[in-house]
Amino acid sequence: KAPWVQCVSCCHALLLWAEGKHTLQWTHLKWRYPCKYRVNNQNDITTMCWGRGPCPASKCSQQILETDGWRVTARQSSRYQLEGTLAQGDVSLTIANVAEADGGVYCCRVEIPGWFNDELNNLEVVIEKGEQSFFV
Repeated sequence: KAPWVQCVSCCHALLLWAEGKHTLQWTHLKWRYPCKYRVNNQNDITTMCWGRGPCPASKCSQQILETDGWRVTARQSSRYQLEGTLAQGDVSLTIANVAEADGGVYCCRVEIPGWFNDELNNLEVVIEKGEQSFFV
């Protein structure tokens, strides 16, 4: 196989997780922030949202994306996408054309029926301008 080269010139990122260790994936100036929940059958599929800032007591602050469990029902910008299979609980957020302004705290809230059952994932992303990097 021929060597594969990717040129990265826009930024570097540091990911700090409040809830466990996860992997940040980056492809072609897109960042993918993992967030998943367990779906054993169709009754487990539920609403969720992504927001800027820590997860509040309910819903998402500065909401950037929301689903009804099956499809995206609200989106602040076309830069925000869910590219995973929603019906399998993959609600990982992909942001296209990442900029320094995309740094900060993000909340992934999966709304589980009942009082105080929601699954909350807060993550802090720090994006800094960096030197051009090459990966072979």
